[in-house]
Amino acid sequence: MNTAKRTLVSAAILAAAIAFCSTTNANTFNGVPEGAKEAVSVLRIDNVNSFFLASTDTADVLQRAVSAGADGQYMVQVLAPNGNLMMEGSYTDVQCTVQNGPFTYYYDNGQVSAKGAYAMGTKTGIWQRFDAQGKAMAERVYGPSWEQIQEQLGLVSKASMKP
Repeated sequence: MNTAKRTLVSAAILAAAIAFCSTTNANTFNGVPEGAKEAVSVLRIDNVNSFFLASTDTADVLQRAVSAGADGQYMVQVLAPNGNLMMEGSYTDVQCTVQNGPFTYYYDNGQVSAKGAYAMGTKTGIWQRFDAQGKAMAERVYGPSWEQIQEQLGLVSKASMKP
């Protein structure tokens, strides 16, 4: 793809991401984080790879739109180069490294591939999964690890990482 075409596609994706995040007809977030009464503004648009991690690659990358939520979290929507929504969820940090709250992942055709929740970066509860045609697949259940259960019960404590 030549530079002019790539620039045009990037500009179109950026415009679509901004419009998508600020419209009242947007998908799960409806353009407004839960509990907020007004539309949010996009803080930034990042290039991310297929694992939704920040990327410096400029060819066939996904675009991540990050918005501030009313609850101190950061709402994120990831768009494919063709403008399709690939993921939406919330993070506790502006760098978008710790997932927290409901998440939805999508196939290229727009069908939901998985829905569930994260608790401080760890999948938790029931995750619904679907095939590319939208047919429900076996659910997965995620819970706390044995170490987390022991800590919650006060049987052990987390070792301090401080020297």
